[in-house]
Amino acid sequence: MSRKSALFACLLMACDSVGRSIVGEHGTLGVDSCEAPVACEPLEIETPRDVPEPAAPVDIKLCAQAAAMQCASSATTPVSQCAASALELSLNFQGARELTRLGCTAVHVLHAADDPAELRIDLLAWESVRLDFESAEPVTLELAGGRIEQVSLSLHGPIRLRFVDNERVHDLRVQADSAAAQLELERTRVTALSVDAPDGQLLLRRGRVDYANLSVRRLDLESSSVTDASWRAQTLNASDATLYRVRSEVERSVLSACNVTKSSFLSCQSLTAIQGEMGDVHIAKCAEEISIYGGAVVHSQLEGDLLLDAANLAGLALGVGEVGWIRTWDAHLFNISFCADQQELTLGGASAAACVHCDLTPVPSQPAACQLGDQMPRAEQTYGCASLLLVPQCEDPVPERMRPPRR
Repeated sequence: MSRKSALFACLLMACDSVGRSIVGEHGTLGVDSCEAPVACEPLEIETPRDVPEPAAPVDIKLCAQAAAMQCASSATTPVSQCAASALELSLNFQGARELTRLGCTAVHVLHAADDPAELRIDLLAWESVRLDFESAEPVTLELAGGRIEQVSLSLHGPIRLRFVDNERVHDLRVQADSAAAQLELERTRVTALSVDAPDGQLLLRRGRVDYANLSVRRLDLESSSVTDASWRAQTLNASDATLYRVRSEVERSVLSACNVTKSSFLSCQSLTAIQGEMGDVHIAKCAEEISIYGGAVVHSQLEGDLLLDAANLAGLALGVGEVGWIRTWDAHLFNISFCADQQELTLGGASAAACVHCDLTPVPSQPAACQLGDQMPRAEQTYGCASLLLVPQCEDPVPERMRPPRR
């Protein structure tokens, strides 16, 4: 187990970085020594690698030219027979059922009013394919199994496109111009995915995507992993997801039981994280508060207003970047540096802090701390943090805890 994984597991049980309980049996903090303090400096986050270009149709003329050149270099085929031409097809919806194997082909599919509302194609292989699909009625196209290599799909109308149990998908490009367009990837691994559907939806369920460039209205991730991605959306709903080196620009995000590493969340209206783990993460100031319920955050930069309910933070510099208020309920802070003077800090429930520094900037920074309720927050091994040693009651109006405590 890596040191960061061990610290995550430890924080979830309210421990310090070497496995000792932060809050002891009698309400004291069981910390003997502290780690090196966290500098009051912006955190540098790795940018996603090898992100594809925005979705664009596959140029099938290129594969036709490549095939012609290969043909011309053959010793057994006359050059006169090596024409650089690609296959172009125009089909109705039911006729598309036979498209199990395609190569270097452009296909136009039109769904008529008397065509069925659903069609499944059991793929063998599609390679260098450009598919244009039009429908005025809601329709579902399912592409199951097989291999997909360098394929672009342009969806015009209320079309639901599903990829299920595909063996291999590489360089998949999807464009959609309808608010009712839906793209679903289930039990499928994709390398190099680009989606341009600013009014549509994308669902990844029990799958994996490596290298992605996404522009959608709604993004849903269920029990999936995404690595090296950049996306823009209005809403993000992720549950049991693993995100690694992701750049997210989403108005409203909800992360439930997610593991997020080396990622940044920018330009947000709100962000809520529930019972997950975050490490080396930058969350920029949201228009509303950033809410973290349960789970652990390690070595990250959180800006703006923070609501920490039963959350565990370690190795953070608070007050770097855009400064907001901090409100805790039953939260535990370990190896924290306060970097902004008079930052509003309200401590509620059984909140506790250990190894806290207020002495790292040229001018000492004292959080403007007050306690919610009658329970005095516990603090141990603070450095220059006089305001945390005797915390006064918060003045009215006292904020209410919006999430009921768990017993």
